[in-house]
Amino acid sequence: MLGMWLLTGIGYWRDTHFSCDTMLIVKKKDDAVSLAMTYFLNGDNGFVVIKGKLDKEKSQYNVSRKTYFIVRKTGELLHVKSILTVKTPADNALMPDLKDILPVFYLEKDIKMEITVEPQGWNGYLFSTGYVPSFYCRRT
Repeated sequence: MLGMWLLTGIGYWRDTHFSCDTMLIVKKKDDAVSLAMTYFLNGDNGFVVIKGKLDKEKSQYNVSRKTYFIVRKTGELLHVKSILTVKTPADNALMPDLKDILPVFYLEKDIKMEITVEPQGWNGYLFSTGYVPSFYCRRT
């Protein structure tokens, strides 16, 4: 019984305290954003680091931000709410251009979003918003 409790506790800890990396490319018409994203979850809070390029109307812009959020977990579903977004000096992308291609959760505070996070063995997680997988995030 103790062994079962320990395994359950370790599994819960592993799925609520982790970091993982993903590469994400989003295209909309002739525009595209290519991002390296690192998620850090620490129980009831976390943050995501976003770095990459935005190609918009034949121009290229740097994207470099960190979004802090709080988490409430229900099964594999994370209810997240952004609490702070930090734009680094290297970031020269305009907010309206990013809002046109990325979820606002990554760009502004006080934005709620639901993310399904399904463990994929010990190596990573499948992130989804809605019914369609969004990306695979490899455990770091």
